[in-house]
Amino acid sequence: MDSDKAKQLFEEGAIIIVDDMPVGNEFGIDYNWWSTGQKFKGLKMIPAGLHFIFTRATVKQNKADAYVAVNADSGPRCGFFHFFEKREVVWLQWDEKNELLVHKEIDQQDLERIRLNLMDLDQNLGPYPFENLNKWHSLTSYITQQIILKMQPQNVMITSVSQYLPRPYISSRENRHKSNTAENEMDIKLDPKSILRFSEIPKRKFPDTATPSQITTHSMDKSYTLDYVIENFHNNDEKQLLGELQLAFMCFLIAQVYDGFEQWKRIIDLLCSCQAVINRRVEFYRNFLRMLHHQLQEVPEDFFVDIVSSDNFLAAKLNELFYTLQDPSLTSKELAKEAEDFRRTLTTRFQWDFESEPDDYGPVIVTE
Repeated sequence: MDSDKAKQLFEEGAIIIVDDMPVGNEFGIDYNWWSTGQKFKGLKMIPAGLHFIFTRATVKQNKADAYVAVNADSGPRCGFFHFFEKREVVWLQWDEKNELLVHKEIDQQDLERIRLNLMDLDQNLGPYPFENLNKWHSLTSYITQQIILKMQPQNVMITSVSQYLPRPYISSRENRHKSNTAENEMDIKLDPKSILRFSEIPKRKFPDTATPSQITTHSMDKSYTLDYVIENFHNNDEKQLLGELQLAFMCFLIAQVYDGFEQWKRIIDLLCSCQAVINRRVEFYRNFLRMLHHQLQEVPEDFFVDIVSSDNFLAAKLNELFYTLQDPSLTSKELAKEAEDFRRTLTTRFQWDFESEPDDYGPVIVTE
């Protein structure tokens, strides 16, 4: 990068200032993470748009106020999505008690002081890693601010481990009258403010007035369910469902939240189980295949061996979709060609078998 370009990015890019971050903790943005050093005070030259900022505590403060290293994977990964504007300053501080970054209030006077002292702070700010920016854009291109506001946890923070509400205080006398197992376990509840608020994907959906034969049809072809989800959860905007699919994938891949993986599977199961709707949503399915192609390029091959291929989920669902797209009455030539190219790519990389007829094409009958 030449000096003029670097100067422009420095002047126009957003900035993250981080106070009190212990040396050796993990700090990351988007597709990149590092161990923090002695001089670390944040990041500069951040391009406008969506980014994910996250940390993981890998050092602990002892009684002598010294930080000591612990297992690199000991703490949960915690982060949040943020849409940056040009020249925006985000000021964060390390919360030692909760082991995460929290926002500091910043007024106009603080902002002017930071901008005036920016050159002095420059040596303590790491540059945004532009080498991975195109990859980040390809994985988040449909995630809008509306999707983030609707689906992020109420407390904004996305964490790789479940957060539970504090257990209510129970006196020793009350405790003697409770069992040691069942009742106490029932007291443990997830913090509702920490849960990702994904769309609800119905397992079976059909009109209230559906006849038994129509229920059979809707059980085999989930087109009605897809229309229902897009209309009721995404304001009839199919691109928002693609954005949710991307958000779920990134929450699993980067934030390491297993709920993200489960929602990713549910949406893929839905999209691969439709037939009648495909002709009405050709461009939607072309975008879906392209998105999935980008996603599968970014995961290690053993990911599917360990997580997805243990029950052959993804290969089975894609086989179902590819089989559907072979029917010229259900799709366009362009979509059929893109599906065939994608099928060959997956066969080459993962050695998945897409030649056999999908098991799900067996009859599902509801009697009159």
